Amino acid sequence: IKLLDAFKKKGNVYVYRHPGDKVVAIAFYEGGDENIAKEIALQVAAMNPRYISKEDIPQQVIDEMKEEFKKQLEWSWKPA
Repeated sequence: IKLLDAFKKKGNVYVYRHPGDKVVAIAFYEGGDENIAKEIALQVAAMNPRYISKEDIPQQVIDEMKEEFKKQLEWSWKPA
């Protein structure tokens, strides 16, 4: 088990636990729509993100992703 961050927050929260408890996603929300929070948490768990915010992504990873996207565009047969 890896605990990346420990936090304490007041308010509404939805915790999605994937079967087997190997993936967990937590969505904090304002208002009363727990269903949207559930869907967001489910999608986050499905995507299995490596970074929490844009600022956490190393520049090298950003550059590699840009290059991959450029290659994909070259093979898309779309005009520049």
